[in-house]
Amino acid sequence: MRSILFMLMLISSMAASATTISFDLHPAVTGSGNGASLEYEGAVFTITNPGNEPSSFIADSSLRWCPDCSMSMELSSGNTFAMSSIDVAFFGPEPATVTITGILLGGGIVETTYSGPSFGTFETVVLGTSWTGLESIQFVTDVSSATIINNLVISAVPIPAAVWLFGSALAGLGWMRRR
Repeated sequence: MRSILFMLMLISSMAASATTISFDLHPAVTGSGNGASLEYEGAVFTITNPGNEPSSFIADSSLRWCPDCSMSMELSSGNTFAMSSIDVAFFGPEPATVTITGILLGGGIVETTYSGPSFGTFETVVLGTSWTGLESIQFVTDVSSATIINNLVISAVPIPAAVWLFGSALAGLGWMRRR
């Protein structure tokens, strides 16, 4: 019975709770210029334009940015995270595409591309289990439309807390084994 309890502790030490970053209640904010950023709900969003053209974003009931720009996101705590889904829409004269790239801790990437209609409604892009251990995420849009995102579902595990819980669970298992 005790070993089952310690196994449950071990498993729960690796779990993280999911949170949704939603701009539904965000007061209207604009940012402009290459490198303009917004910190919101524990995440930092930064806009860039590869051609150094004027770049801008608007955050009110969603987060949207200019065509041919890219947006990156990382946690303000610096912790790694997992992302399981995101709502995406486009605003422009023709159908558009956004490439979502996750930068993994220690190198490597995961990537998905979403294409949708112009002036479309939000569609949820569900990401696979490989979208864990992320340092940051980049959203790169084609030139035809502004990208609009909302409801980013992420899970973050503070590394020191996870290590402490995992270590104490292992120590408890070792202690049980000795008895």
